[in-house]
Amino acid sequence: AFCDSDWAHENLYGFCPRRYLKLSYRIQLVCHEIVRMEPDVVLLQEVELKTYQRLLVPCLQNRGYSGFYCNRASEQKWGQATFVRTEENGKASSGSLRVVSAKNLDLTKIWEDHPSLGPLIRSDPNLHEAVTKATTTVQVLGIAFEGPWIDSRRARGPVLFTSNCHLYSHPAAPHIRSIQAALLAHALRKEQKGGEAGWVGNLISGDLNAGPSEGVCALLATGRLSETHHEWAEGACFRNVATKKEREAQWKQQLSPGEVAAVRRAFSALDKSDSGFLTPAEMNDELKDLVW
Repeated sequence: AFCDSDWAHENLYGFCPRRYLKLSYRIQLVCHEIVRMEPDVVLLQEVELKTYQRLLVPCLQNRGYSGFYCNRASEQKWGQATFVRTEENGKASSGSLRVVSAKNLDLTKIWEDHPSLGPLIRSDPNLHEAVTKATTTVQVLGIAFEGPWIDSRRARGPVLFTSNCHLYSHPAAPHIRSIQAALLAHALRKEQKGGEAGWVGNLISGDLNAGPSEGVCALLATGRLSETHHEWAEGACFRNVATKKEREAQWKQQLSPGEVAAVRRAFSALDKSDSGFLTPAEMNDELKDLVW
């Protein structure tokens, strides 16, 4: 949604001719690729509401897709969009999909009911600010498989829960993304327990703002994240950058991948406490003599 802004062109995509960054050009390519590949489920992030309503829905609805939109926890009109192919040639096919539930999860609020993360977030003002102002939402659809191979005695086929998410983007806050992933996993467990029999699994998809070696991926793959993981120590030093102007001014101050790896090795070596946290004061004491 934001590639054709002045800031993005000046700081991120200066190598690309401006005409190719225009949304009107790129959205046509997106629709073309979806139609060409014919996927059963499409999960998109950073979708403007007007783009969803005026371009994506008219294009994909005519090809048998049902669309669902989830706005960020913000007054700005953008978020996630999921399309499910529920028809073929205008009719439900013999092996079609049916959306049986749709729910938008607000990760800025659902932490309040979490038995362990709730007290943790309340106890730390910086953590509380980052979690509650992140504007992160997740779109969860229950998709039922239907066809002649389904037991006719059942009201519907097995259900797959798909989650379309766009986790917190600040590069210096990997711990927030891990917390958000834990909140999502907890909510999905409640969702499948409260649903009817026939659940077959969860598909978590979207923009995790994380590489495969980062904590959020480890958490989703194994179900846990060690209390001594380096991201908790990094998170203890994080301060939320509240305004768009501040975030953009900070962009060029971010470390390179090599520098990030070096810093993480330092955090891992320094983080010796039982809790896995390193306070900013302790970190400053340990690092004051280092020369970068």
